[in-house]
Amino acid sequence: MEDTFDILFRQYYAPMIFYADGRLNNREQAEDVVQDVFSKLLEAGTSFEDIQKARGYLFTVLKNKIIDIFRYNRLHPQGELSDHLVEDTTEERLFEIELYEQLYQEVENLPVKISEAMQLRMQGYDNHEIAEMLNTNYHTVRSRIHKGIMLLRGKFDKNLLYSIFL
Repeated sequence: MEDTFDILFRQYYAPMIFYADGRLNNREQAEDVVQDVFSKLLEAGTSFEDIQKARGYLFTVLKNKIIDIFRYNRLHPQGELSDHLVEDTTEERLFEIELYEQLYQEVENLPVKISEAMQLRMQGYDNHEIAEMLNTNYHTVRSRIHKGIMLLRGKFDKNLLYSIFL
């Protein structure tokens, strides 16, 4: 379990932080939620034979924890927001979570080099950092991300893709 946990932590901690922060708009709270997910995984002693199944499990648990936060905030509003406005915001957030999950899955299905560049971009790295991490040229990274956007364009709104990847 320890080795699998380390692999999962190294591979998914940053994307989960990025995902949670994008939903919660609070980096500290995002880190707390992701750490809680990994703590629960370690405490439960859950073992995974397939790393991809573990990814699905981790993001499902994370999504549920984020939904719990939205529900709690809806039941305990801070400020003078109307219930209607809070409900709309919660529904929009839930839609965004599902959309991001679909996008992440589609990015994983792209050709390997394109997928690597796009996943790093989704984690918040800029093209120069990605080029350095992948030990490749800056223009190659730009090209891979552009190709990835073109491959995903039929499946997602182009404005969404550009807002995430450019």
